Amino acid sequence: ISAAATSFTVTGLNGGTTYQFALIPFGSVLSIAETLNYRLTTPRIQTCSTTPAPEINVRGIVGSNPTIVDGDTTPSGLDNTLFGTFVVGSPSPTKTFKIENTGNANLVITSISMVGGNSGDFTFPAITFPLTITAGGSYNLVVTFTPGGAGTRNTTLTILSNDSNEATYDFLIQGTGTATALVEINVKGNGQSIPDNSI
Repeated sequence: ISAAATSFTVTGLNGGTTYQFALIPFGSVLSIAETLNYRLTTPRIQTCSTTPAPEINVRGIVGSNPTIVDGDTTPSGLDNTLFGTFVVGSPSPTKTFKIENTGNANLVITSISMVGGNSGDFTFPAITFPLTITAGGSYNLVVTFTPGGAGTRNTTLTILSNDSNEATYDFLIQGTGTATALVEINVKGNGQSIPDNSI
């Protein structure tokens, strides 16, 4: 802020969030108390709150349920975006993605779709739009991967909403198809499965 400025606009803040800021005289040096103010030895801390607004966040329901970053293009089992390998035409176990509203106004989802790549391989139950998620609420999106061919299969899961800075929230999900049936060995003792490497 210049010496003559009386206001300053900050962009990129999340709606419905409280922020702190310090009022520091122009030209001051934080390590030199005398330059901050003749009466104060530390900056005066103020708070402000943004206008109530929704804020979208998506988590992969696995492990610690990590956030999947908007625009992510690196599918990983760590955030539930990597489905693994399955026989062509055979559905995978489902994976769940939690769509959260961390803001303090209604989040309105207008569309959820699979865009590009092998979009037909990834499906979810029908949803009636618009879908409203109240402040602090969430919605679980359950996705099934059924490979339509062999090799790497992927698509971009795309969510459209009224979020102010992430109106299009998307990330890549991926799986692999194989034409050969997978072989799985299972050893039992007294009718109970024995885990590999058991001692």
